[in-house]
Amino acid sequence: NSSGNLAFASGNGIDFSATSDGPNVSTEIFDDYEEGTFEPIFRGATGTFNTVAYHGDTGGRYTKVGNLVMVTGCVRINGGTLDKSNISSTDTLCIGGLPFNNNSRTNGDNADNHGTLRVPVWSGSNCPNFLQARQNVDYCNLYFIGNIGAIHSTNQVSQLTNQSMVQFTLVYTSG
Repeated sequence: NSSGNLAFASGNGIDFSATSDGPNVSTEIFDDYEEGTFEPIFRGATGTFNTVAYHGDTGGRYTKVGNLVMVTGCVRINGGTLDKSNISSTDTLCIGGLPFNNNSRTNGDNADNHGTLRVPVWSGSNCPNFLQARQNVDYCNLYFIGNIGAIHSTNQVSQLTNQSMVQFTLVYTSG
């Protein structure tokens, strides 16, 4: 039927194995494509905050092609309620709610995907400069660089205030 979609049974897809592309190829079956939305959140590495009132700008979109996930989003608190008293102030500050877990490392730093940030509103200390996907979870760390040429440090929960907005882009792999 030329008017319908091409569908495959679960676990099947388009087979590109007619070409031999190298010794480290793990699959040549294209079996997944998805687009959607998600709700990003601020959180600590050890858990979510008691209460956060997010601004209407908060939201995200994703596209998943095979195991490659591309996300863009905005997470914003605009003077609303922020109760983070249940998480240690020195815990790593993260963006959570990503649509899929990031893969774990198989060699080197191949699961340590770095993303870009734009931070139009930040009233806390140490404005985040970039983010990095964490292994086997649906959240990523926020990082700042204190001085030119300095090594990066993780942002801490204490640096998040109720006047915070982060726009982000991240590409990572998921199982």
